[in-house]
Formats: sequence, structure tokens, C-alpha cells
Amino acid sequence: LQRHATDGRLDKLTPYLVRTTPLVQGRVAGEFRLQGSMASNLRLTGNLSLADAVLREGIMADASTVLPTLTSTQDIAIDLPNGRAELANVAINGAGIRAAIKGVVQTFTTMPQLDLQITTNTFSPAVLASQLPTPTDVRGQVQLQATVNGVPHDLRAEAQINLQEFVLKSGSFNGGTAASGGMLLETDKTEARLAT
Repeated sequence: LQRHATDGRLDKLTPYLVRTTPLVQGRVAGEFRLQGSMASNLRLTGNLSLADAVLREGIMADASTVLPTLTSTQDIAIDLPNGRAELANVAINGAGIRAAIKGVVQTFTTMPQLDLQITTNTFSPAVLASQLPTPTDVRGQVQLQATVNGVPHDLRAEAQINLQEFVLKSGSFNGGTAASGGMLLETDKTEARLAT
């Protein structure tokens, strides 16, 4: 049994990170527990949080926006000799959205082969409104389910988005100027499927 605690600032690591690292600042904290044997099976459990994070300029229109605090919990079974990790219970929480991730990563020591399922809670779309033209009025319920399969350079993803009593009026459709653009969507119940 080993326990590792982390607590650090990302801006202190900037000189050691590649220029394409998406975050320029933030505070990372967490605690991890590792049980088992390196020669057979390990179990990694713990939690991690990222607070006060800011994206590198160019990733979003307003790079000075502080991202919502993200927290995660992990329960992962690791078979080091065979390079296999089973995500028994991994959850990521932020801004009212909780994503549960389950599945398997095969051959992670060479060419990772992913077989993952991702499901969110039913959440209010208002948490995403900051990315839309102002002014924005958004109401309803959103839920996402997705699968990701393949290797990093050849991934196949399928997603299903469920919208309930959903209303989105932004920009010129909600009293803004025509020059700002806008979006309008109203639906009682819609299910959309996407694949890449």
C-alpha cells in the first residue's frame, strides 16, 4: 500500500512543458493509493482536482477566462505485465456536468487500444452558455452517451445527445445585434447521433 499526495501550481511547471500544453496556469491537488504488485496486478484509486485553470491563448476566444474547477475520482485495475488497464469507475465533475468513464485500455505501454464508454448526468445547458453569442437564453435538459474505440491515430467515436424541453436563443435571436450572429433551437424531445 502506497499513498501519494499531490499539490502544485501549473505555472511553476511551464518551463518544463511543451508549448502546445493547453493550460498556462492552475492548481492541481490530489491523493492516490496504489495497491498490489508490479509483477502482477495493481489497483489505483484516488482523486484529483484542477482549480483556477486558464487555457493557453488561441484555444478559446477569451483565453483569460478561468475554467470551472474540475474534480475526478479514479478506480483503475492495472495489469502491468500485459499492459492492460480496466477503468472500473472513473468520474470527472465540473460546472454541474458529471462524466462517468468505464472500459479498457489494452497495450498501453506500446500502442494504446481504447474501448471506452462515457456517460454524463442529465445537466442544464446553461453551463455551456458562456461559449455562445450574447445575449443568450438557454433552458432544458441535456444528456450525452459516447463510445470511443481504436488507437490514438485511428479512433472511432459515436455519441448520442438527448435534449429534453430544450430552448436556445442567442445573439440576434435573443435581442442582440444582427452583426453578432446567433442561434435558435427549440425542441420538446430530440435524440441526435454522431459518429466519426
